[in-house]
Amino acid sequence: MDIESLAELNRQQPDRSGRGRLQGRSGERLLYRILETGRCYLGEAQTLLQAGEPKACVMHWRIDRQGMQHPLFECSPSAMCVFRLQGLWYVDAETGECGRLEPGPPVELLEELFALSEGLAPDAVPAFNRMLSERFPDSGLPAPRRLPIVDHKASRPVPCLRLTTRVLEI
Repeated sequence: MDIESLAELNRQQPDRSGRGRLQGRSGERLLYRILETGRCYLGEAQTLLQAGEPKACVMHWRIDRQGMQHPLFECSPSAMCVFRLQGLWYVDAETGECGRLEPGPPVELLEELFALSEGLAPDAVPAFNRMLSERFPDSGLPAPRRLPIVDHKASRPVPCLRLTTRVLEI
């Protein structure tokens, strides 16, 4: 079983560092098989991972200082890590469990959400919300907030030079 799993892992699309990367439906099947071996560890053999029960998933929008909105997936009870294969998964380092998050958004919607790695700009929110309501009306996910876009034409940047000093001990 280990040799078959390793061969399948080697057939997966590698990440930027050249390592096999679990993804999609085949990644989910392979992860289940690896968890079933009883030899799947998190980190450097510190925590044995086992298949856990599905956990409830909730999505929120996090707004950064520039007004970009990012989808944030959380589960209850909380977990260390949420990641995507075909659907959403969690890793709970305290319990040593790894499992699915449910109910997860449709795969096509997950692709749209994960494409927002740089975030959703305030001026793109109306189009995104329209797409969300037209293509995924029953998703149950919250829409990103429409933020006011403020134009400060009257204000001008003021150049400012700040100098600091530090005593170096020799």
